Amino acid sequence: MNKEFDKASVVYENILAEAPDEAEAHWGMCLCRYGIEYVVDPKTNKRIPTCHRTQFRSILEDGDYLGDYKDSPEQIKKCTARIEEINKERKKKKRITLISCTAICSITAALIAFVIVLNNVIIPNKNYNKAMKLYNSGNYEEALEAFEDLNGYKDSKDKLISSLAKVSSSLPNGTLDAGEFHTLGLKSDGTVVAVGNNDFGQCDVSGWSDIKTKKE
Repeated sequence: MNKEFDKASVVYENILAEAPDEAEAHWGMCLCRYGIEYVVDPKTNKRIPTCHRTQFRSILEDGDYLGDYKDSPEQIKKCTARIEEINKERKKKKRITLISCTAICSITAALIAFVIVLNNVIIPNKNYNKAMKLYNSGNYEEALEAFEDLNGYKDSKDKLISSLAKVSSSLPNGTLDAGEFHTLGLKSDGTVVAVGNNDFGQCDVSGWSDIKTKKE
């Protein structure tokens, strides 16, 4: 294959000896020097440039690359400069994209952490303080419900039992009843307070009124 390129080079040299400005001859010399052959791709049927020789300099720097045909040297310089600009722009965009991705990941991680702290610390702590305020003010019925909603946060279970005991002690005999996992208390105004497991709605007593004991 290399011998074929060498033979072709001799032909192009002879042409250039007679017509130094022949652009096609300069291009042919360049192809021979780099061993470039246009091979048909069986998949696309397109001719693909294939190199059979190795050079240590860019083809753009080759003296026969369009030679001095018209303003080709100037156009080559412009193309080379533009290629460098495009490469710089691509690198800059990659850096910006990387920085943006890093910033987005950091913000997302911060938001997730905030939501976790909000749901597991800030809101429960706020609700706990409200429940304690009700408890300390003697509003044990509302405190009982508030401590139950805290689902074991801090010492809410102990406070729940304590609130239930306070409510029970204020109820007349026969006005307190209990299931396996829930307790009901009848208040003097005929409404009912409930605490405990509510899987089947057994503690949904907010709408109950005018409730009486069996003795009544």
